[in-house]
Amino acid sequence: MALRRALFWVFIASIIVLPGWIMFGRALFGAPLGSGLLLFALLAPLFALGIAAVVGITILRNEVRKPRAVMWRDVAWVGPWLLLILLFGFFVVVEGPSGSASAFSAVAGEGAVGASSVIAVILAYAIPISGVVVFWKQMRAVARETQNRLKNFAERVQEESGAPRPPKQMDAKFERPDAPQSGQRIILDNDDDSVAR
Repeated sequence: MALRRALFWVFIASIIVLPGWIMFGRALFGAPLGSGLLLFALLAPLFALGIAAVVGITILRNEVRKPRAVMWRDVAWVGPWLLLILLFGFFVVVEGPSGSASAFSAVAGEGAVGASSVIAVILAYAIPISGVVVFWKQMRAVARETQNRLKNFAERVQEESGAPRPPKQMDAKFERPDAPQSGQRIILDNDDDSVAR
């Protein structure tokens, strides 16, 4: 439970930390911030908004919000997506005074700029596509939880009001009638109130 609680706060912190990482993270490895800083300053709010939407919809559920601990299925869906954003900041290539570089190429050498650029492009497509998928998945989880809560609430209100519960459908069994008149027609004659068979 302690790890799930820690991940809850990691999810929330990622709203601020990951856009900041994309803007300034490569400087920690000696790569230049360069001309891309203005572009990333414009993109950072979009990253923050996307992360806030996914994390916010995750925290919206009672099973996450009340104990302040994410579920393991949330970690399995949201965690890899946040990792893609983290990797994007590591591989993104920008122009600096001494040429193009990324955090990866600053560590691996100038020959890694091409590989870093290709990986950054792949991640640039993968992040929004997988973000939409993760958001949709989390929305469905919220919808399921809300549906179950409304159903439980309606049942509780019905029990408290004393209203009869709707009958549950039972398996019906049909048998042939063995009464003495089975298969016969009964006609009532209105004139003399006699019964004819």
